[in-house]
Amino acid sequence: MTKLQYYILVLICVSCLGGKPENTSIEIPNLFENYLRSFEKQPLPFSLDRKAVFEMMNNESQYSEIKDDFKIFIPIELKNNFPNSTFRSQYLFPSHNSIIVALIFQDYINEYEVRIVKNHVVSYDAKGTVIDYVELAGVATDAWEAFGEITNDYVVVRKLYQFRINNDVEMAKFFLLVETLYEYSITNFGMIENTKETERIGYFAGDWKGYSFLKPLNE
Repeated sequence: MTKLQYYILVLICVSCLGGKPENTSIEIPNLFENYLRSFEKQPLPFSLDRKAVFEMMNNESQYSEIKDDFKIFIPIELKNNFPNSTFRSQYLFPSHNSIIVALIFQDYINEYEVRIVKNHVVSYDAKGTVIDYVELAGVATDAWEAFGEITNDYVVVRKLYQFRINNDVEMAKFFLLVETLYEYSITNFGMIENTKETERIGYFAGDWKGYSFLKPLNE
């Protein structure tokens, strides 16, 4: 019996049983490659301003949902912390040496019945093993907003704004916010290291690009 005849016989047997063949040893190595194909390729530098983050929240279906076969490529902490999350593949960036860098979208309802939308920078080795990840941008309406960017040198900048009640009548048309700026560096080995972090509380003007600092809060 030739190899071709053997494979045809196997397919006929499977069809008669009403099932489908399991992933073969040929398909398994290609799983990560197939996963990466679901992402949109993006050049660097890359940024998400306030408008882009809200568009991401309101048009999440434009991104492909990450199905069960590909969930092994999602960091396990993200899957475990909120099991009801929907994950979607967003963007694939140019390789950093041999490290593959992608942006994963996460959408879930938290314990307070608030919808949370965010995305994460994830680094992989060439075989698809998750090396590290960090949150980039997102929104929880009336609670916090975050915007971010990735530079040509693979520096990740995250700007987080947490809302506070504004009781200052003179500054009523502005936002009282806690601003936290994070800076990370993706190493040649794929680790995402926090290199800088600053925080300030004060009044900000806001538009679709983001928030501009006006003056500090005098407590």
